[in-house]
Amino acid sequence: PVHVNHISTLMKHFIDRIGYLAHRPRYFEKYVMVMAIGGGFGADKANEYMSGMFSVFGLNVASSLELYMQAKEERENPLNQQMTIDAANKLIDTINKGQGKLPEPTMLKLIYFNIFKAISELHKGYMKADYEFYKDKADYLYDTKINPLKKMMAKRIARKEIAKMVKNR
Repeated sequence: PVHVNHISTLMKHFIDRIGYLAHRPRYFEKYVMVMAIGGGFGADKANEYMSGMFSVFGLNVASSLELYMQAKEERENPLNQQMTIDAANKLIDTINKGQGKLPEPTMLKLIYFNIFKAISELHKGYMKADYEFYKDKADYLYDTKINPLKKMMAKRIARKEIAKMVKNR
């Protein structure tokens, strides 16, 4: 359910409990569908948030479903049912197409990788598990071809973000 244009407290608690996965993502070959149900608006914003968080954990968001139960009238049911079927089919198709293939990382995932790798190197003693996880990884979390320009831009953006973090300490 959507609460004030955001996810529910229960979903926020779940994401907070698995937040450590952002440091050491591991679900690269897993696909998810995000879904939010709202009374009028906000489901799209809740799904954007969940998509971003699950992506940081390494999950691949295959489909997104925003359902609205505004009037609770019978005419909403067929539309919501069709939207649910379409989103589920998209998830299934994505899973079938993606089996055994690791996706090329997005720019955002590359930026996060570079930030976490650099922070783990800066704090080897304090973040031992993160350091051990990243120390042998060169360009990304798994072997993949990355466009050199994309790689360069991600590293540059990450350096700027790290400089801001260090400056604010």
